[in-house]
Formats: sequence, structure tokens, C-alpha cells
Amino acid sequence: VNCELLYTQFVMHPFFFYVLTVTFLLSENNILFRTTTADYTEKLAHYLNIDSGNNYVYLAGSMGYDTTFTGNLKLSPREATQELLKDWQMRDDATVYKLYCYLEELGRDDCMAVLQPLLIGQGSNIAMV
Repeated sequence: VNCELLYTQFVMHPFFFYVLTVTFLLSENNILFRTTTADYTEKLAHYLNIDSGNNYVYLAGSMGYDTTFTGNLKLSPREATQELLKDWQMRDDATVYKLYCYLEELGRDDCMAVLQPLLIGQGSNIAMV
């Protein structure tokens, strides 16, 4: 997976009539997803544990999982994303950036927004290992 994305943040000052645009180049920072706090998984599950659309099934497919695995996820749809990420995070290359790129491929801006703070250096939600 390779994606080079720009993230633009608009900041309005309450006393002035201008908008400051700050652009960050999002790139691999080698933060393993398994080192993030559990709230990231739960926030992503909130968006991805849905019955249709670009949900956990499509994310699993992007990650290389087969239909047998995704079929097992469908048995517990309320926990599907959590189970998927629990399994995926054990891979040596399971980084926040890689997950962000998978979500970008699916057009899941809502999920991408969850991970952006970890990629632009504002995140402090790394679990103590």
C-alpha cells in the first residue's frame, strides 16, 4: 500500500477575518496500530460496523483477507471491525499509515479523520507497551 496524501486544516481566528491554511504531508511514521489506544478501534468500529457500503467486509478485502475470514466476521457484525483490527494489528507491517491508506482507497473520509491526528504529530494516544 502506498499513498501520499495532503491534509489541509483550516483555522479561523475569532477576532480577525482571515483563514489560515496549514497543509501537512501525511506519510509513514511507523506507528504500529497495536500501540494505539483502544478508543481508535472503537471509533473506527462505530463507522465500519454497518450492514452495507464500504464497511468492514471491504476493508478486510483490501487488507488481503479471504471470504472465509470475512464470513466469520459477519457472524458477529457488532464486533466485526474490532475482530478484524485485532487480527490485522498482529502483522509486522500493520501501521496507522497503512490503515489510513486502506481507508482512503475505500473513500472513508470519516474513518480517515479518526487517524489523522496520529499522522500529523498531534496524537498522544499511544498505549504504553
